[in-house]
Amino acid sequence: MARDSPVGSPVVSRRTDLNNVNNTYHIDPGLHEQAFQQQILQLKKQQQLQQQILLQHFQAQQAQLAEQHEQQLQQHLKAEKAAMRFHRQQAMEFWEQQKQLEEQRERREKEKLEALKKKDKNEHSAVASNEVKRKLMVSPYDMH
Repeated sequence: MARDSPVGSPVVSRRTDLNNVNNTYHIDPGLHEQAFQQQILQLKKQQQLQQQILLQHFQAQQAQLAEQHEQQLQQHLKAEKAAMRFHRQQAMEFWEQQKQLEEQRERREKEKLEALKKKDKNEHSAVASNEVKRKLMVSPYDMH
């Protein structure tokens, strides 16, 4: 029941405190000034403490973000290096394949040349048509 009593409520107790302070100030104005200065000093200390707390929170967040940024950078660099290795490997495989194809082409050309060199001079390289054979049989002196 004491809780429900208006005399025990915080509002009433603050009013009582204010009345006591006001009565005290009327009695001694120097005391009023001293209490006011003390209250200002307490508020300044409270403000400094809040600023320190805010600064600490800010610095902690800044450090956390810097760490996250560093981790993201490292992951990005790792991915870039992996991509570069992959592309380099592909390029090397491509050039190796091109080199092998060129070597095969050169080998076939050599084989063709060798086959032509080994071919007997009496062997015909191509099959001539009957008309070409007849013209070849005709002596150049017979042509007018």
